[in-house]
Amino acid sequence: MTVLNSVVAAVAMYEAKKGPWTPEEDEKLVEYITKHGQGSWRSLPKLAGLLRCGKRCHLRWTNYLRPDIRRGSFTSEEEKLVIQLHEILGNRWAAIASQLAGRTDNEIKNLWNTHLKKRLLK
Repeated sequence: MTVLNSVVAAVAMYEAKKGPWTPEEDEKLVEYITKHGQGSWRSLPKLAGLLRCGKRCHLRWTNYLRPDIRRGSFTSEEEKLVIQLHEILGNRWAAIASQLAGRTDNEIKNLWNTHLKKRLLK
């Protein structure tokens, strides 16, 4: 990456919208990805008509909007699997998430830190 590209990227990040996503923004992101695929996250916001940076679009899609994400409480089987995998893999949340269909690394990290770790310490 050239210095000019770095400066342009930094300016784009500074000018990008921050804060909560609106339903309209979610709709634009889902519509664009459904039609064109994920492609380059850096260029996606402009092409989709969003005033967000590529990283925020990627995180929004990966953690909240993907159609294959399972919502709701973890089953006891999922919790047992997370505990077993954590013994082997440690805090490698993405590696653990790859073994649980429809669960994100962020969800698993939050489950571990808010419920499972405390339960195991008792």
